[in-house]
Amino acid sequence: MLFRDDRRRAVRPHRILLALVALVVPAWTQQPTEPVVTIQPDQQAEQRRTLPSGIWLNGISGYAEGDLLRAPYAAGDPQLSQLWLFTSGATGDVAAHFGRRTQFSASYLGGYSYNQRYPAQNGAHHTVSLDLRTDPARHTVFTLSAEGDSGVMSDALFDPSYTLSVARQASSVDQLSHGLLEDNPGSLLNSPLELAVSGGRRRSGAAYASVTHSYSRRFSSYLRVTAAREMRSYSREQQVPSQYPNVTIGMADLGLAYLLSTRTRITGTVSYTRSYSRQYGADWQSSGLGIERQFGRRSFGSLQAGYVRMSDPRTGGFGRSSYSMSGVLGTTKGFHTIAMTFRRGVSDLHGLGSDSSLGFDGAWSWAPHTSAWTMGSSFGYERTQGGGFGSLQASVGQANAVRRLTAHLNMAFAFVYMRSSFSDIAGFTRAGLRVSFVWTPGLEHRR
Repeated sequence: MLFRDDRRRAVRPHRILLALVALVVPAWTQQPTEPVVTIQPDQQAEQRRTLPSGIWLNGISGYAEGDLLRAPYAAGDPQLSQLWLFTSGATGDVAAHFGRRTQFSASYLGGYSYNQRYPAQNGAHHTVSLDLRTDPARHTVFTLSAEGDSGVMSDALFDPSYTLSVARQASSVDQLSHGLLEDNPGSLLNSPLELAVSGGRRRSGAAYASVTHSYSRRFSSYLRVTAAREMRSYSREQQVPSQYPNVTIGMADLGLAYLLSTRTRITGTVSYTRSYSRQYGADWQSSGLGIERQFGRRSFGSLQAGYVRMSDPRTGGFGRSSYSMSGVLGTTKGFHTIAMTFRRGVSDLHGLGSDSSLGFDGAWSWAPHTSAWTMGSSFGYERTQGGGFGSLQASVGQANAVRRLTAHLNMAFAFVYMRSSFSDIAGFTRAGLRVSFVWTPGLEHRR
């Protein structure tokens, strides 16, 4: 027994030494790697909803811009057929984020534009946005969003389109699809036709509320209510509201969604919409089916179609029937993000009383981590037919580039081109270039 105990004591250090060598040598010879963490879709959604608490100073900027307006209907007057506008101004952007389970965020962007030659282009502009998200009960999510804007028209033209804003902020295909498929007040305010019929100054606001309940991992339902108000000019520009009046919009829709697989979901919706202005009012009900599909790891698509019944005062109370269709396509590849949307519907959301409307939006964003440059572009087209104003169409193209000069100072270039054509006006164009210096201190105040 004594001999056996001594042998065991002699062998144990040898085994320990071999075990240490087996552990140390592979770790020494291999390159260090970051741990791989697999995130489930539910965890990704939770990470997107989680925001740091505090007040952020997003940036302070100063800009100078030049705009060229061409109006062919005034070709007989050389002073009005071509008009140059030179404007300079400054803006500040502040945001606040509070809460984790119940999250509230607010953002304010304010500034002032000055034009020495045309005082009508002078004035302050304000943009306020509010977002609230909470879980009042298990498997139930309530969301409330609101956005308001007031100021000169040139600032609205240089604001990135809603599709481009979503493409810029999305870091994954899940975030891209979430931003494009979910209704947002920002998508109603700056459409191409809305920018074309607005005056030199305008005020607009929109609010959106939704309740989503999940009955299981596959089946869910939602209720959405949206209201928007567009005031296209102030009282001192009476020539604009007499032709294109202010409009109020209300929408409500109820939907069901069922997950067929991890990549495919089908939806069914019923909705009610009312558009009212001083010269025209209409309401319509619609029902439709849709399918959403993810292709691979970086692309997705959506297609919806439905039946629409419209109550039109011009039909003597009998109404008319039509169809609606919409589609969304998005992809992320490397540092590139591409997003496209298409829609066809009855009447319009501008209070113009058209018989049908057609719209398309596309955006591209390039934001490499290793480059001092970021770029993006967007294109939007919208057309309405029939009604008291006849055929109206407008297109807006944007292109921008940002150069990082220092860790906190950027130089931004933005170009915009808008062309509109109405029944009595053909080929009205506006082109502008803005150069901005943006200071982003990255300061955060926590309570």
